[in-house]
Amino acid sequence: MASAKAARPSTACVQLPQDLIGDVVRMVSTAKQLCTAIQLSKSWREALTHQELERLWERFVREEYPRVAAILSLRAVEVVPSWRDVYREQRRVEAATAVNFTNVRPSLTRALLSSFIFTVELRLDRELKASWTGKGPAFRIDEFNVPGRVRNVDGSWTWGDRDNIIGEGRLWTSPPDWYCQFVEQPRAPGDPPLDWGDRLELTLFVSRMTPSGLRTGKLCSTSESVIDGFETGWIPKLPNEAESGFHIEPLMFAERDTMCGRIDFGIEDNRTDTRERVGSALARMIGQALYPGLQGDAPSCEADKGNVQRLKALGAVV
Repeated sequence: MASAKAARPSTACVQLPQDLIGDVVRMVSTAKQLCTAIQLSKSWREALTHQELERLWERFVREEYPRVAAILSLRAVEVVPSWRDVYREQRRVEAATAVNFTNVRPSLTRALLSSFIFTVELRLDRELKASWTGKGPAFRIDEFNVPGRVRNVDGSWTWGDRDNIIGEGRLWTSPPDWYCQFVEQPRAPGDPPLDWGDRLELTLFVSRMTPSGLRTGKLCSTSESVIDGFETGWIPKLPNEAESGFHIEPLMFAERDTMCGRIDFGIEDNRTDTRERVGSALARMIGQALYPGLQGDAPSCEADKGNVQRLKALGAVV
């Protein structure tokens, strides 16, 4: 008598009701889960309407990248963003390497710093502790100067005040407890200088609305800091060639006075023989932050229009 063959389970996919699939997709809690769900099959991709998907992407943007709400509130023109594209752009810039410095090279950019939106984020042990978002100061980028001084045409120097990339940005008006507890801890004579190690990370983002949507770049990022009294300064990690160029040096004022919480992003130039104005170096750094891989200055709106397809190609796919 022939032995009966064991029955094999069917490998056919069970087709779930469309409304049930929609309920499952609506319950996802992360962007990664949403991407996984809509890639399963056509039924899963079409389970939600475009408007429902956009509401999910908007939620993930606001949860993971709170700076975006502040950036969009400063738009000159009211444009309804594609939240999926905004998420993709912010995810790309989080993984990007900060510009931090640039070598010397001629430049003629005269765009206003106020045409860009800057965001400062301060993290302790990777937890966001303070942030600020605002437009840049209302003067031309080529008028920017190194801290406290301006190089004249004849090579002499005069004192100036256009030396902070973000203008009057402040993280707080009174130092928070976690900051005071660290910088005021008891120290004995001969103890080594106090520093945060790699715990206190400072990042400066630059953003701009373009015809293809919101564009954001990482202009400066460092966790190597030094403490002088109540003030904390940061030293960006630079390649060797930066010794002959320009680099950003952030300084935060935390003393309990009228400058408490102000944070300065100045540009240092250790050369004494360069003929380039520091403002043109800043323009180039902004351009490199917003358009990684492209060489040049901070782009104009016309330049943005001519690079829409290139911008889409640069974005990471979510």
